[in-house]
Amino acid sequence: MSVIGDTLGTRLAVSLYSRDMTQENLAEMTGISAATISRYLNDRMEPKASQLRKMAVALGVSADYLLGIKRKRKKDE
Repeated sequence: MSVIGDTLGTRLAVSLYSRDMTQENLAEMTGISAATISRYLNDRMEPKASQLRKMAVALGVSADYLLGIKRKRKKDE
């Protein structure tokens, strides 16, 4: 459950869009399958901590942002 109200899938989609990336790009960068990323985007599955970290690093955002704990995307904001 997200603290702020939107979902991990929504925040992941916003992060992909802001970086002009596709889920396939993210899959290549993280080693997570595109099908699994699709499940995250559609809120059908939640990532393990290790996968969440890989996605956050690849997208330049904090894991807290993806989880909905913080509103700001970047780690230093």
